Amino acid sequence: MNQIKLRKNWMILVIISIVFISGVCFISDTASSSNGKGSWTTKLSMPTARAGHGVVSCNGIIYVIGGYNDSGFLDKVEAYDPISDLWETKTPMPYGRAEFGICAVGLKIYVIGGCLTLLGKNDSIYPGNKLNNVLVYDILSDSWSFKTPMPTPRICPGLGVVNGKIYAIGGAGLQWNDCCFYFYTALDTNEVYDPINDSWETLSPMITPRHHAGVAVINDKIFVCGGNKNEDLWPAIGIVEAYSPITNTWETIASMPKKLTEFGITSVDDKLYVIGGLCYTEQHINDVFVYNPRNNQWSNMSSMPTTRYGQGACTINGKIYVIGGADEGVRSIYSERNYYLATNEEFTPSLSNINYSSTASILFPSEDATLSGSTTILGNASVTNGTLHSVQISFDSDSWVTANGTELWSYILDTTNLKDGNHTISVRCYDGVGYSPIEMRNVTVQNIQELNDNDTPGFELISALCAFIIILFWKQKIKH
Repeated sequence: MNQIKLRKNWMILVIISIVFISGVCFISDTASSSNGKGSWTTKLSMPTARAGHGVVSCNGIIYVIGGYNDSGFLDKVEAYDPISDLWETKTPMPYGRAEFGICAVGLKIYVIGGCLTLLGKNDSIYPGNKLNNVLVYDILSDSWSFKTPMPTPRICPGLGVVNGKIYAIGGAGLQWNDCCFYFYTALDTNEVYDPINDSWETLSPMITPRHHAGVAVINDKIFVCGGNKNEDLWPAIGIVEAYSPITNTWETIASMPKKLTEFGITSVDDKLYVIGGLCYTEQHINDVFVYNPRNNQWSNMSSMPTTRYGQGACTINGKIYVIGGADEGVRSIYSERNYYLATNEEFTPSLSNINYSSTASILFPSEDATLSGSTTILGNASVTNGTLHSVQISFDSDSWVTANGTELWSYILDTTNLKDGNHTISVRCYDGVGYSPIEMRNVTVQNIQELNDNDTPGFELISALCAFIIILFWKQKIKH
């Protein structure tokens, strides 16, 4: 009996020790981001160093397209998988181009505007012809096609996607001057493209004409940051304007902490992140600034490891990836050399200082479930203060779509529109002011081969439906 008791005591001591050590390790591992400013990790570099390219996430993969380096303008397309940390070469564009707008809608990537190059080896990286054509890359067929051209030819338009429509804002024309090179003419143009109807419409112009600006979307508003309004890349501006597609109106909001151009920009958790770029007083920088629309304020985040400009940035599953760029020189025919980069760095924002009033969760499917055919995604959501307006769902960091219901919500997913393999389901809810933290599920889609009997989600779905009914009954009981 004493031996049994002794063994139990030893077991309890071992468990306590493991828990204590695990806690210490957890504290040690997270200390680097406990300052609330986020943390950086270096990932596998892309195969081709470049700047002036497009970076976009689509269906869980990051695509790097076009740009330029010492060999001239590029048609190269390289795809990065954040999960495996590997790169893959895809079908190139019909021809090389740079300084274009880029975005993803559904399973297609849109490359709009930009420029070709002048002929002649001395100016192989200098823009020559502004473009208005629209190139579309289908990620499933790995193929390119042309759509209806944009009304206004321009380079460096910023693209924002709201409700499936693409807004092309700002940019520049190019004019030849007496010194035998082109200079920029800043534009305030605002044109919207409807991918369904393959048509364009002209909207209310931006307040401040500019080119090489950063454009990102938060809560269905389009934010245009910095850039240039003169003939060259100097001086940059820090002006920020927000556009509402609903009212077709513009407003000026808090300016960036520094006047910047050719920086990376993206959004995470209803905040704008401006990364690196060219600053008139400091040349290229590695600063990271975040804008919170709730209080109309900017603040500093942890600096990017690599100082650079002309890079691209995008978001997947709450993490920011900053890829490529240049760390010396300014792109023109007078630069002795540009130092192009293939650098790929991942930024994880800190969420410790965010107070959320709403939460959303996924009841079905479970983590690592195997899905096929038509599947119903189930979940619930709640709000502490305010009103629960909507629940949104996204697949592989694609565009957010509205689910059916709020406190108890559902969404019918046709998995045949996805590639067989690993995918991520994300869900969030909106409380009238901001969005809740994102909850995610990793799942596997398998449509090509027959599912085994053990893989069928019937029991799990029945369990989720039972949970649904219990929650609904409980809420009704509370109301009465």
